[in-house]
Amino acid sequence: MPDPNVVLRDVLRSNWDASATSVANAPVFHTGWYDRDGDMPCITITNMDEGPYRGGVTGLTGLDGETGKGRQRLSGFALVNCVAGTRDDCEGIGTSGNDVNPKIVRNDLFEQASQILLDESPVEFRSLAPGDSRDIVDTDDGPAVFRTELRAVWLRDRTPTA
Repeated sequence: MPDPNVVLRDVLRSNWDASATSVANAPVFHTGWYDRDGDMPCITITNMDEGPYRGGVTGLTGLDGETGKGRQRLSGFALVNCVAGTRDDCEGIGTSGNDVNPKIVRNDLFEQASQILLDESPVEFRSLAPGDSRDIVDTDDGPAVFRTELRAVWLRDRTPTA
């Protein structure tokens, strides 16, 4: 099983429709935290957490039909950060080369990412959906960076090898 963060990044990147946003080009997609000095807008996937779903004491969900060994159903999430950047980052990025308010950009990124997570279910997951979200304004190290943090939630199976 590939890294769920990479699966999420690839699903978002391959299904992104820039025409559904106020931004002329697709954002940069990567795993890990965003960098204030990096390319903006961007979508980052990070902070994955998962564990057995209703696995009882052993964490095993049942037996694998092919091998007869135990298998696990895993419930997990990762944080998808829809980062517009600063007001300067949003200058000239509109569909007509216009400036776009970073609050509009972060909302457009969030809506597009949520729709993809709702519509697409990669083969690596049994299910995938958008979860809770929150708007964040990072002001610690300079001008305000506008982003929305979205929880992508999934179920997947860990099956034994032969």
